[in-house]
Amino acid sequence: MGRMEPGVPYRTMWRMPNGIVLQLHDRRLHGTVVLDERHRGAPGFAASGAVTSLLDEVLGTAIAPLEVTVATTRLEVDYLAPVPLATTLAITTWITHDAGRHLFAAAELRTTGGVVAQATGTFLARPPMD
Repeated sequence: MGRMEPGVPYRTMWRMPNGIVLQLHDRRLHGTVVLDERHRGAPGFAASGAVTSLLDEVLGTAIAPLEVTVATTRLEVDYLAPVPLATTLAITTWITHDAGRHLFAAAELRTTGGVVAQATGTFLARPPMD
């Protein structure tokens, strides 16, 4: 997160539009979510589209500490296991690389059994408005 200056105060908590709260710790954002029947795919499990949408939002929020507006230009999701409904899922997201206007982030969605989905994203920062 090369744009944050050492010693300059910055936010440590973000509330996403869907209500999920992510807290900054060790240069990563952490939070939890419980998906419900609104997110249902196969019985008892979340739809892949719901998981993809969640991970896209979370990845974009990883950029929040840089205080820039971004657009997703690439999103890749790996489903490692079915994502259960009505279960607390841990979310972790972080910036993997800052290349000026191009920013790269990763995210994981976990149950107590391990990672069930992971994603990487590429984001394009909008130039500052004058």
